[in-house]
Amino acid sequence: MAAPSAAQERVFRKRGAPAPFVPEPVAYRNAPRAKPLVDELSAVLSKLVRRDEHSWLYEPFDPARPELYAPTQLAARAAVVPPPLHFCTLRERLGAGAYVDVAAFRADFLAVVDGAAERNAPSTAVHSASVRLRAYGLDELARAEARAVKRAQQQRDADERRRHARARRPSPVSYTH
Repeated sequence: MAAPSAAQERVFRKRGAPAPFVPEPVAYRNAPRAKPLVDELSAVLSKLVRRDEHSWLYEPFDPARPELYAPTQLAARAAVVPPPLHFCTLRERLGAGAYVDVAAFRADFLAVVDGAAERNAPSTAVHSASVRLRAYGLDELARAEARAVKRAQQQRDADERRRHARARRPSPVSYTH
């Protein structure tokens, strides 16, 4: 049954009768409910941002607005990451659909953390935070990639089951004698 039109809705409301119930289409029950890659990478990026305790790598340094930063952070933030590489840019690119696989996201992530580590002395908090974040991020990205591979395999298996189920259906001609 098709959903009622706007005119039919008005008629139902005028008569005082409820509109007919139109059930939502039922999804294939055995299909895997997988997260799209964008959601998976967005979750990884959120974990990375939470892990970056002092937000060293979250946004670009803005020397025109020093009131945004604590005095101890001003000197350290000046050379953290050159524009446009920071977590905000990764989030914007993710929202724009620039990442088609985990490897592309990993390359930009490594550019952010390696750039911060290279531009800061090893004794600074920014350098040690970027090294720790690099190790944590690579672990998270490896897990995300494993989930993506598993999701793709499940999708292939589900497609194969559907294809075989259709092939096993008897044709209507075979029952006629």
